[in-house]
Amino acid sequence: MYPGGFFFVNTLKKNSDFKRVYSRGKSKATPNLVLYWLPSEHKGLRVGFSISKKVGKAVVRNKLKRRLKELI
Repeated sequence: MYPGGFFFVNTLKKNSDFKRVYSRGKSKATPNLVLYWLPSEHKGLRVGFSISKKVGKAVVRNKLKRRLKELI
């Protein structure tokens, strides 16, 4: 936990982690967003964001990832 009561969010970084979530996990889709999740074997929350290039260039996608992470 960060000072001030904020929780640390562990992010998925490896391609193998994303592949495991895609293949074994569940998904829910809306017109603008697709969520994939897999119940964790460990305590804590691990998230990963995969943003399509349709959204924009790298700067825009990274900004969106930072904002999504803030929500969690």
